[in-house]
Amino acid sequence: MTERYLGSIISPSPVEPTGSFADQTASGVWNIHDPLLFGQASDWPVTGNVNPGKFIESIFACAAYTGTGSSLTVNTGVLNSTESTGIDLSNEGGLVWTKRRDSTSGNGPFLNDTERGITKYITSAASSAETDNSGSISAVTSSGYTMGTFSGWNASGGEYVSWIFRKQPKFFDIVTYTGDGATDRDINHSLGSEPGMIWIKRTDDSESWIVYHRSLHQGGGSGTTAYWSKLELESTGAQNGGTRLWGSGSGEDHTTTTFHVSSSSSVNASSATYVAYLFAHNNNDGGFGSTGDQDIIKCDSFVNNSSSVGVEVDLGFEPQFLLIKGATSDSGLGNWALIDNVRGATVDGQQRLYANASSAEGTSNWFKFTSRGFTPNTYFDGTLIYMAIRRGPMRTPATGPEIFDVTETGTDNNRFTTDLKMSDVNWQKKTAETEFWFAQSRLTGNVNYMKLNDTTQEQSYSSSDPRGVFDEFATTSDPQKQKVRAYTSSQNVIYSFKRAPKVFDVVTYTGTGSNQTIKHNLDAAPEIIITKRRDSSRNWAFSTNFSSSSYTLAYFNDGYAPGASGSSYDTAMTAQPSSTEFFVGSSADTNNSGGTYLAYLFATLEGISKVGTYSGTGSDVNVDCGFSNGSFVVIVKRLDSSGDWYIWDSNRGIVSGNDPYNIINSTAAAVDNTDYIDPLSSGFTITSNAGSDLNASGGTYVFLAIAK
Repeated sequence: MTERYLGSIISPSPVEPTGSFADQTASGVWNIHDPLLFGQASDWPVTGNVNPGKFIESIFACAAYTGTGSSLTVNTGVLNSTESTGIDLSNEGGLVWTKRRDSTSGNGPFLNDTERGITKYITSAASSAETDNSGSISAVTSSGYTMGTFSGWNASGGEYVSWIFRKQPKFFDIVTYTGDGATDRDINHSLGSEPGMIWIKRTDDSESWIVYHRSLHQGGGSGTTAYWSKLELESTGAQNGGTRLWGSGSGEDHTTTTFHVSSSSSVNASSATYVAYLFAHNNNDGGFGSTGDQDIIKCDSFVNNSSSVGVEVDLGFEPQFLLIKGATSDSGLGNWALIDNVRGATVDGQQRLYANASSAEGTSNWFKFTSRGFTPNTYFDGTLIYMAIRRGPMRTPATGPEIFDVTETGTDNNRFTTDLKMSDVNWQKKTAETEFWFAQSRLTGNVNYMKLNDTTQEQSYSSSDPRGVFDEFATTSDPQKQKVRAYTSSQNVIYSFKRAPKVFDVVTYTGTGSNQTIKHNLDAAPEIIITKRRDSSRNWAFSTNFSSSSYTLAYFNDGYAPGASGSSYDTAMTAQPSSTEFFVGSSADTNNSGGTYLAYLFATLEGISKVGTYSGTGSDVNVDCGFSNGSFVVIVKRLDSSGDWYIWDSNRGIVSGNDPYNIINSTAAAVDNTDYIDPLSSGFTITSNAGSDLNASGGTYVFLAIAK
């Protein structure tokens, strides 16, 4: 079947790209889904030219996995299994930096890159020359890489992490060269900006790693007194400017096309071979994101002392990766600390490794990631230098299942394997038994949880049995698919949510007791905000209808009508939220002085998610959400009177017949013998069978729906 559309032909059947559009575009014949994908990615085809590296998820990934002892492929795609857009190392080139987390076995961390040959590796913890062996990484793919069986990468049962950097202007470049012994030498690069950080390693012999960081520039200009300070990646030592490494005459400044070296054997011995890794520093000139005006990487410094504790280092974005070190002799942070949000960069602590050591992973509470940067929780004194990389995804989703998943069966010792890659929030409930809803967030850690239908403060599972797990992944089919632990010998339903622009975001903050502005990364004005105090017993505050002068405020953990449970509603929200901020007043539910809080933010994205209201009629009510294939998840609450919070999903059944549902504000088991909701291609239908909670004549109802 074909249909005419704007003078052209579209087809529901995919076609093989041909001709001049064969490089990731199509020849003018599209399946119905293609224009949406390319349009949202700002990659509409131009003959022979696309820009797949416009978003951070296309060029950087952190992959946590468990080794198998046999050949294993890591898929770095950040979407679900049907919409994988992994990092293309085979065509674009890049670096894989790998470290075993649970042991020193295998040493490392190890660096493999496509410029030297992916089977060759060097370690950032030593000065030794490179080694060539396919037992490390054997091949790269268009969405990741395949590794061998060496213990540093893939021992059976070992826990690992890899940081994957794809070559991309304004982000990262790799240069290999042969030394010529020249006193002053310019070496070409393709970074497209002045490097913020450079690592140079001699590969044919033992030599220290030489690190340049833009914050350590000493002297400058021309003349014999100018030099650049350097650090060593395998060392805990402070900066050293005693040996000239970056040239000895004029032209010492690195440029957008060259970097400058001296004749030192560490960087330019005659006939020696070298690799240089170059990292950009975006300063309002990155050019990434759907609008082409966002930064994704920062290489900078700050003075760390008692006065800087609790003061945000403003990056202009929320990071997912931080490499940080004390640069001066008075700094107490000698190691090169590696922190990322996949392994656990929570508001209460971080799992950290060291670039300069083979030691196993440890826990610290040094820094806290924020919506705009990071905040020191302690101080080491002196100057700290860092490289920070923006959290993804930056691309808006093209389907609901990219960012939401519903799982109901448990395997692998009661572990669910979801279709999501890196979920950020999990809601879990025993479906057939009386039990609380358990809510967990990546930002607050693997073992911490709150009861979604209760006021109690945050609690902790046993570290050996966390109900939701954010750094545990499947291994055999896809190392980046999330695993979640379930209740023993029980049927469970788990709703998993992934943060994504214009649909869903999660924020943590500390209350002040007075009107406060909270920054977020939703990239749209939130239409629902659900807030819970973590450190004390308070209600889950639900806020919506921000277009009105009097906001609709209710509790997510009970069925009361808005405003029926207390006067604190009056001070919960103080103004309409924007695409970057929301505003809380003095209510203890949202902003008590010194209290710690978690907030969920939802918005409408055409065709993907819908926040709205409908009026009950007592007859069937068709709720048009603008979807094309019906609803995946539907949540409904009555606003003008008391009524429970209902949740349905299409995995368990949104059908023309009985549909299982749970009540979010109740411990009750699922009900599966009612027909309150029916499928509708553009949204959902509330049937005439539904009672006053869902369909009273003249009643007003709020809903959140996610498309299939």
